[in-house]
Amino acid sequence: MLFCFRRNSLFCFRRNTLFCFLRNSLFFFVETVYFVSVESVYFVSVETCYFVSVETVYFVSLETCYFVSVETVYFFSETR
Repeated sequence: MLFCFRRNSLFCFRRNTLFCFLRNSLFFFVETVYFVSVESVYFVSVETCYFVSVETVYFVSLETCYFVSVETVYFFSETR
């Protein structure tokens, strides 16, 4: 599975999200996360392992919806 979000897309993180975006590193979703961009809506389940590649580093710990403008992001699903 590959999610390709375009440059300067808006993302909406919900449901007490706690995770870390690091350049070429591994992270796990703590809660169910909804990704909302200007083009489409994507759903990602809990405990799914992904590799993320971004141009900067983000740490997000939220209880409500929060919008972040980021550069192009690629999500690659990995099998446990």
